[in-house]
Amino acid sequence: MMIYKELKITDLVPELLNDFDRHEKIYRAWRLRDDGSEYLKDIYYEENWDNNELLCICNELKSTFEKGGSVFAAFDESKLVGFASLENEFFGSKKQYIQLSNLHITNSHRHKGIGKTLFNMCIDKARELKASKVYISASSCENAQTFYRCMGCILTKEVNKKLYNLEPFDYHMEYIL
Repeated sequence: MMIYKELKITDLVPELLNDFDRHEKIYRAWRLRDDGSEYLKDIYYEENWDNNELLCICNELKSTFEKGGSVFAAFDESKLVGFASLENEFFGSKKQYIQLSNLHITNSHRHKGIGKTLFNMCIDKARELKASKVYISASSCENAQTFYRCMGCILTKEVNKKLYNLEPFDYHMEYIL
């Protein structure tokens, strides 16, 4: 049985991510041409998190809490199978954005609606916080882009330069609340 909940900082122990499998083979990714048009590029790479990366992610989630943000999780029984985080810092020319900083589903549980549920939990929280838009720096890989576009996300109208510099190949998107 799937259980969804908002986590507390005390839930964020390194062991929480022990069995989390981020492995994914990427075969195509979206790219932008100079004229602004998009195209799918054949590309191959693998995403995978080692123990050091898992520890960094856990610390990143703790930092989200320390700054007043929220972390949501999906559990299959007691095993973590997905998580999402929403920051609490507003930015943009009108302070209209709040960032969805993480949304990950373990390999064995993808394509089961877990990402959609976690995304919607973040959207509900963003509405509670009176944000106008949710900002997402999303992987340009075909699967991630298919997901976010199906959720109603579009390319952002206002790029956050700090986030862009961290991930220049990401697609910087927004979800209008």
